[in-house]
Amino acid sequence: MVTTPYPTALRPIIDGQEVRALNANRLPNQLVQRTDHLLERLNALEDGEAIVKRGVAISSDVKVGHAVYFDPQTLEYKPGLAATVFDSETGGFVFAPSSFVEGILYNKITSSRGDLILYGSLRALDWTYAIGSPGKTPIEAGQYYLSGTIPGMLTKQRPAISVYVVTLHGTVDGAATVQPTPRSGLEDHIHYAFDLFAQPAGRLNCSSRDSLYTFLTVDTDLPGWLPAGDAIFNGMAPTGAKFGYNLREHPDLERIWPPLPIESAFLELNGVGVSTDRYAIDNTTLWWFEDCYGRGPWPVELLDCGSGESSSSSSSSSSSGSGDEFVPGIKACISDPNLALMGFNYADPFARVMKLYFTKMVVKTNTAVVTRLKPATGSPISILNCDGEVAETGELFLNVNLTLGLQENTAGFLALKDIVGTTFKRGPVVEGLIAGANVILTPVIGLGQVVDGVAQGRIAVDVSIPGSEQAELATNIVALNGVQQEILDSIFFLQFEAGKNSSLSGLIDVPDTLAISSPRLKLIFRVLSRATAALPELTLSVRRLPKNSPICARLELPNTDIPLSNLDMTACGTVWAGEYIEAQSELFAVEPGDIVFYTLGRLSTDTYPGGVGILRQRALIETAG
Repeated sequence: MVTTPYPTALRPIIDGQEVRALNANRLPNQLVQRTDHLLERLNALEDGEAIVKRGVAISSDVKVGHAVYFDPQTLEYKPGLAATVFDSETGGFVFAPSSFVEGILYNKITSSRGDLILYGSLRALDWTYAIGSPGKTPIEAGQYYLSGTIPGMLTKQRPAISVYVVTLHGTVDGAATVQPTPRSGLEDHIHYAFDLFAQPAGRLNCSSRDSLYTFLTVDTDLPGWLPAGDAIFNGMAPTGAKFGYNLREHPDLERIWPPLPIESAFLELNGVGVSTDRYAIDNTTLWWFEDCYGRGPWPVELLDCGSGESSSSSSSSSSSGSGDEFVPGIKACISDPNLALMGFNYADPFARVMKLYFTKMVVKTNTAVVTRLKPATGSPISILNCDGEVAETGELFLNVNLTLGLQENTAGFLALKDIVGTTFKRGPVVEGLIAGANVILTPVIGLGQVVDGVAQGRIAVDVSIPGSEQAELATNIVALNGVQQEILDSIFFLQFEAGKNSSLSGLIDVPDTLAISSPRLKLIFRVLSRATAALPELTLSVRRLPKNSPICARLELPNTDIPLSNLDMTACGTVWAGEYIEAQSELFAVEPGDIVFYTLGRLSTDTYPGGVGILRQRALIETAG
């Protein structure tokens, strides 16, 4: 393998350079590098004895040992892949360009350059990337073909689309002979012959002559024949079939099943061809249509042969019947009476030797081409020929019937939201609303509904305030007249001092969007006692500023207060110092958009000996009731 680069330009010493070993040795080192490169090439020629194409352009995914083909579109070598494509001009299948490999990558110089072995022998190479193992044991020795599944790789098992590439010798150094065969093998075929297992895959009840075979037990892990109705066949048995061949336990035959074309198959029993009314072959397996004693696909004298009634686990398709006939046109189960008189039974007492022959096109397999196309049961797809008639083979057209059934009121919150290509996008939606406490759900007429308490469609959502219709509004302090801010045990409050006239003024903004009809307002105060006595009456008045609507409407500013009843707290009796009570005003009318000013005052003439504190003030608006 050539790894030393070849320096094309020599750099001798020039005047003025330092006298250093680096400069003095530069030219000799370049000459040594050239010599090493040429020596490696000579060794490669001696070791490889092959035609090598050096320094070619390769795609980045090519690895050492990969079989490669040339892509004229990108002008580089790429990993090969055994495949066929449909040629519209000829109306048939041809080898894909990736099948025509020219060689293998022997040396990767860079990610985009490498050396190819086109033809010949080489004495050393690591085949790990080509066959999955180094290829240096007798087990890996043999002929290798281009893979039809993984680009660039090789397979020892000859695939349907066969492109021979290389023979590995199985030596410790990975020696091989490269002989790519880029030829069309679409007409190649292989002759197969298989000895079948002429035995039941289980235990038979065969004690009675002139009767039907039935299975006492069935074992799908045994080679041979199973009842046609066994679950292993997925209900694919043709009408009249009694037994089916257990392909799963005959892997060599299963690997290349089915014979294509199926008509090429020929079944031989004891050296004599079997009539096609006794068996059938399809994509599933080989079927046998006779279950009379002595006419099954096994010899009469069996080592494991039971007696008595078949067990409940028996899945034989022939466990019922009169015993004198089984398929119209087939001989009855009763022995030939003339032979019986001479002591002979019609059944063949000799061991069965069953052999299956067929010729198979190399590329015509069930994994390489479509052999038959049928819609699944219940599918909206129909398959038609050129005349619009239902068909399964030939030139076919797919028709999709999108007229789907409809089921109303299906429960669930997952729904299809979008289709991108062949992907349905699904996500959760609100299936319905259920009213909780204090919530009113009203469907829009014609666009919504309520079914069993669930609101669906377009729904109006309202909130129901428990009790009378009311709402609390914020209050704001705007002025203090003789009122002091005090603190008691870290609690802040406003205090009216004893023996002096004092007041506080506040503001309440009534919303324009107030939904309460005929609104009325009352003021509520939390009052703190600073002395042990009955709290005094406090004066209260309000002044309303109505909303000036519409825009530019002119209103005169009100200049007088409306007195309200004094806050009379005498009904509460003596209140101890440090205790507080709640007092509220009478109701008074307001309108949406009003600004309400209020004034709470204390007169100097009351006899209460201590200060009166205001801990909280709030406004409550409710409908006239």
